[in-house]
Amino acid sequence: MFFGGYDEDDDIQETSSQTDELESFEDVVAELDLGEPPDNVKEFARQHIGESPDTRSSVLQEFRDMIYERGEVVPHRMDDAFLIRFLRARRFLVEKAHKLMANYYSFKENNPEIHKSLNPLNMRHIGDDNVLSVLP
Repeated sequence: MFFGGYDEDDDIQETSSQTDELESFEDVVAELDLGEPPDNVKEFARQHIGESPDTRSSVLQEFRDMIYERGEVVPHRMDDAFLIRFLRARRFLVEKAHKLMANYYSFKENNPEIHKSLNPLNMRHIGDDNVLSVLP
């Protein structure tokens, strides 16, 4: 049937063609490599967010100092891997990373029903297998 420039039959044929294509694919195995990023990714990070091996440690220390000095939040972790997530999300701008962290913990405190009944030990396999990492 034709309605103002739209032909339902064409849409149905296109959808069934796409479905046929999908059914022809065999199972695909994907691997997740969490090792050292390639040089082009490191260069992108250096150019666009100011992250380099030289700046990383000093910015992390500045971020830790700000967290302790302000005392607005008490993170459950203070290791580099956890803190760097906030810094990367805010282009290594310490002030903005701190605000993001404060918002993150405020949300967790104000919405306990979301994570209240979650037992991390029951989900340990996800982290152990490096399947999933939670970003701020």
